[in-house]
Amino acid sequence: MRPFALFLLPVVVGCYSEERFAESATRAFCTRTFECAEDDSSELELLDTLYRWDDAAECILDFDSDDWIETDPDCTYDASLARECVKKIRAEDCDDRFLGLIIPSGVCQDVYDCD
Repeated sequence: MRPFALFLLPVVVGCYSEERFAESATRAFCTRTFECAEDDSSELELLDTLYRWDDAAECILDFDSDDWIETDPDCTYDASLARECVKKIRAEDCDDRFLGLIIPSGVCQDVYDCD
């Protein structure tokens, strides 16, 4: 491996921008929400009635991914926690839902440190 490639490796591996996090979290959130609802027609009806989403694709198009991004300039973004948040959303328990939506918890609240 060339010397400059070794220098760039940590930069490329550690790069998980806030925008990429927001897009990934939205995709994971919508996909998991519909995975959890797919066997329950009343849940699918609820998602359509409340949010006008027939499927994950409509959810992704409609959901404002910027809602995942903290705009307070005093807050610090943690890319490693952002990755963990997306993994957590993808594995979220389908029993933990409110009005048809999965509710990401734990690590997702820690992606930004605003203290």
